[in-house]
Amino acid sequence: MKPYQNRTGKSGIVAYDYDETSIRVQFHDGKTYEYTIDRIGGSNLEMLKRCADAGEGLNAAINKNPIIKNGFSRRFA
Repeated sequence: MKPYQNRTGKSGIVAYDYDETSIRVQFHDGKTYEYTIDRIGGSNLEMLKRCADAGEGLNAAINKNPIIKNGFSRRFA
């Protein structure tokens, strides 16, 4: 996984990784969530990728959109 830049210093996210159809996001508590194009849609997935690469807004994008927040496909301990 790639370290999340956390440009604002306020994010609960520490790392991420993505491919064409999904993104995995690791939080400070060690839990990793996977969001897939099937569950959250292509435009939401692309937005998460942009936020991840920018190092800003990823946590907010997940938490403020119920489709994304509740749409994870897997959780890893």
